[in-house]
Amino acid sequence: MPPNTLEQTPVKISDIPEKYPKQWVTVKITQRDLYGLPLEGKVMLYAKSKTDIVDGTKNLKVNDLYVFYTGRIDDDVDQKSNIGQ
Repeated sequence: MPPNTLEQTPVKISDIPEKYPKQWVTVKITQRDLYGLPLEGKVMLYAKSKTDIVDGTKNLKVNDLYVFYTGRIDDDVDQKSNIGQ
């Protein structure tokens, strides 16, 4: 299933897990903190499947992306990916 795409105003990275629970998310970073860590960004893609996010991210013509899973590490996470294959 292809990932969902969005164009929206920037949101705080800390607010994304509540809005997109147990999802893989690709964010275009718009602001970093004092240490260079992502602080704010635009959600570009989100999906339950990591593979869908990896495939969808390949088509984005955007620099400075942050991809992460919003759930807990021990969730049943779709970790299938074709990175490096």
